[in-house]
Amino acid sequence: MRLWLKFARSAQLAYISHLDTHRAYYRLFRRANLPLAFSQGFNPHPILSLASPMPLGYRSEADYVDLCLAEPLAMSHLLERLQRVTLQTEFSFLGARMVKADRKPLAAEVAWTDYEVQVLGQGSLAQAVQAFTGAEEVHFLKKSKSSTKLVNAKPLVRDVRVEDNRLRAVLSSSEPVFFRPDEFLALLGGLSGEEYQADYVVRKELYLRAESLMAPLD
Repeated sequence: MRLWLKFARSAQLAYISHLDTHRAYYRLFRRANLPLAFSQGFNPHPILSLASPMPLGYRSEADYVDLCLAEPLAMSHLLERLQRVTLQTEFSFLGARMVKADRKPLAAEVAWTDYEVQVLGQGSLAQAVQAFTGAEEVHFLKKSKSSTKLVNAKPLVRDVRVEDNRLRAVLSSSEPVFFRPDEFLALLGGLSGEEYQADYVVRKELYLRAESLMAPLD
């Protein structure tokens, strides 16, 4: 039985690593007494993966876990067990969906991330966003460990707006270009001549590779 599970984590867990997050979910599922499926071989491990790693310091209201169980479990029992154990943790269980066993890993299907960014030194942020949306092309230097290249940011932004003094942006989170919130803020600063810094970043949702924005549990 294969599942996609959605969780939110508290702000206190913003600085745990990707590996520690993976371990935390494994312990959570053990406490919930889920019949976890394990890989074969000399070093069996639970068949679970996180849909998208997150930089240290980011908060999340959309953690997705791709999980395999060794035997079927009624959805009502699954929900009850997870809701019971998450009441005493920094994780909140938000929902689940059964998927076919042969479907691609969730990590391979996620293409966009919806971020909420509390921005310091906002100034003319709304005007910078307006300038970005009105332009046909906006280029920036994308740096990696091995190279630096000029990239057009327009195809990397699915939606952007300023609401309640916060920046909301749906940015590319898949190949060929991952677009980070800090890179987008730097680009907007270049358009306005100001410097924007993030007080905090919240991952609000992940979206699959599709014509319209579709979350994994939709």
